[in-house]
Amino acid sequence: DQIITIPVVFHVIHNNGEENISSAQIHDALFVVNRDFNALNPDLNQVVSAFEDIVGDVEMEFKLAKKDPDGDCHSGINRIVSSETYVGGEEVKLMIQWPRNHYLNIWVCAEAGGAAGYSYYPGSVNSQSDSYLDGIVIQSSYTGSIGTSNNYRSHVLSHEIGHWLNLRHPWGNSNSPGE
Repeated sequence: DQIITIPVVFHVIHNNGEENISSAQIHDALFVVNRDFNALNPDLNQVVSAFEDIVGDVEMEFKLAKKDPDGDCHSGINRIVSSETYVGGEEVKLMIQWPRNHYLNIWVCAEAGGAAGYSYYPGSVNSQSDSYLDGIVIQSSYTGSIGTSNNYRSHVLSHEIGHWLNLRHPWGNSNSPGE
C-alpha cells in the first residue's frame, strides 16, 4: 500500500527550434503518464473487454527530480543545444545522463531514431559498458498533450515507460502487431 515515486529528469536536446518544448509541456507529459499508470484516464470505459479485469492502479508516481546528482536543487529539466536533436540516436545519451539507479532519464528531441520514441528493456542494459543506453528518447511532438504534441500522441511516453519497466507489447516482442 505504498506509492513508489520515480524521479524523472528530462534532457531537452534542441537546436533553438520548436523541439525546445516548454516546461508546461513537460509537466503535462508527466500528468498524462501518472494518469495512465494509475487508471485515472477519462476514457477507461473504452478498454477492450478482454482487458477490463486487469486495469488497475500500479501505485507508481513519476515526478520531476528536485535534486541533481550532486544534491543541489534542480528543476528536473536540462536544456542542451545540439544538432543531434535531428537524429535522436544514442549520441544524445552520451551528452548528458544522470545516474540510472536514481533517475529515469528522458531525452526529448526533434527526432527519436526514426520512431515516435524508444526505450530498451532493463535486461538489455545490465552491463557497465551498455548502461548508458538506459532511459527513453522521445520526439518533442509526442511529449504530453499540449504545445508541439496533442492528446492522440500523448500516450507514447507511457508506452515507452512500460518498456523501460520491462513490459512487452500485448502481441509479443515486435513492433508489428499483425505478427
